[in-house]
Amino acid sequence: MQNAATTPISASYGQGRLTRGLLLIFAIAFLLRLFMVLHFAKLPISDMWWNDQVGQNLATGHGFTASPGPPYVPGVYRSPGYPAFLAVVYKVAGHSFRAVYIAQAIIDSFTAVLIALVALRVSGTRATFLTGFAYALYPYPAVFCGELTQDILLVFSVTLALLLAIRVRDGGRVLQFLTLGIAVGAAAIVKPFLVLFLLICAVVLASATYNRKRRVIGIALMTTAMAVTISPWMIRNYVIFHAFVPLSVGSTGENLFLLLDEIKGGEQATIGPFETHPEFWPEKYRSADVNQYLRDFPDGERLIAIEHERTRLALAELRPQWRGYLYLVIRHIPRNWLTLHAVGRPGWMLAFAEALSFLVLFLGIISMVILRRHWKPLLPLYATVIGITLFYAPYTPEARYTLPARPEMMALIAIAASSWTSGWRGFKLRNSFWKLRKWRHEFSSSRPPINPSQKKGRLAPSFFCLPPRNYNAA
Repeated sequence: MQNAATTPISASYGQGRLTRGLLLIFAIAFLLRLFMVLHFAKLPISDMWWNDQVGQNLATGHGFTASPGPPYVPGVYRSPGYPAFLAVVYKVAGHSFRAVYIAQAIIDSFTAVLIALVALRVSGTRATFLTGFAYALYPYPAVFCGELTQDILLVFSVTLALLLAIRVRDGGRVLQFLTLGIAVGAAAIVKPFLVLFLLICAVVLASATYNRKRRVIGIALMTTAMAVTISPWMIRNYVIFHAFVPLSVGSTGENLFLLLDEIKGGEQATIGPFETHPEFWPEKYRSADVNQYLRDFPDGERLIAIEHERTRLALAELRPQWRGYLYLVIRHIPRNWLTLHAVGRPGWMLAFAEALSFLVLFLGIISMVILRRHWKPLLPLYATVIGITLFYAPYTPEARYTLPARPEMMALIAIAASSWTSGWRGFKLRNSFWKLRKWRHEFSSSRPPINPSQKKGRLAPSFFCLPPRNYNAA
């Protein structure tokens, strides 16, 4: 007879209860995000107007362009993932920001379900529900449901790709490899920088228990599927602009100059203009202002030439200051979780977001240390948190860049908490110190955890009853 504290969730709760629990997670997440959308939604500003106009033009059949009217200049500033999402919403609900924000609230609620399923795959414990509820009640991503940016869609895409990567690690069928490659390609179409997520998936697959030949073939299939997914857009850019533009141009040169400003004046130098310029905090949406901004906005071949020249000039100035840049890269590792530009808003929301980000980072690091002996089954979570943090370290710091890593950090916190508390039959003050000593012993001992059937009375966190897989196989 299995110990209740060590029974896998699928057995102890049953499929019906698991489904009802996931539905409850979705409902709680959606209610919180709907509240944030209705009370804290933000009017589009600056380059969000570009997203909005491209979405409108796609919905009305004018193609991928941010031009408010003829002549329509082909767009290359950003990749097509998020504008295509806006186009679908506008086609269904008309040009409505609130409709977009509600759709993003639904997507982020599904992300809460996905990260719960990720926890189920890597731990097989009650941490499934704890992970789902933790992310569902986490207000930081809920704020971004009320903004016209790709962040929420990107978090969903990365979490879905991670779940598929874990399934591939446990299965290893050809169709699974191809599906994972398509998912990574879709994430890259939302934000080109996340093409690097392919490296995280490759690390996860390298830890699979099946033979090396299948792992190598699987990684090759995944890479091919990703390349096929993004290739139509790359071909489109080459045919239109006669230049190799992988997915988008973005603001590479401008961001390099921001890094130079940060070397000279610190992080405040990069966000000061955004806080003081009235363009970034409009009191209401004015079509005339938006149209003028879009007419002046360089796009297409003009943007490619401008950013190429900016990048050349910025790199020439940055090379002699490589030591200062290296220091910034190291400094950005924590600052991409705690940056002053946390939510793009001043005041109490910024202070609250910083405090919340610090709490998640602090508890997350502690959880990663606590669970270090079980790093192999938890490798997908470790790799995602560490990988995304390092990917953005050379870039200008913004806490929203780590949004795709925050569900995984919440999962690590939930698994660590669940492994500590799952053996409790009820908290009593007089034995809490004893529990803490037992908990510390389980994680600090060099010996493997003791099976409850071998020695009665020992604390046996449910996390130690992992799925029956040989993770130490070659």
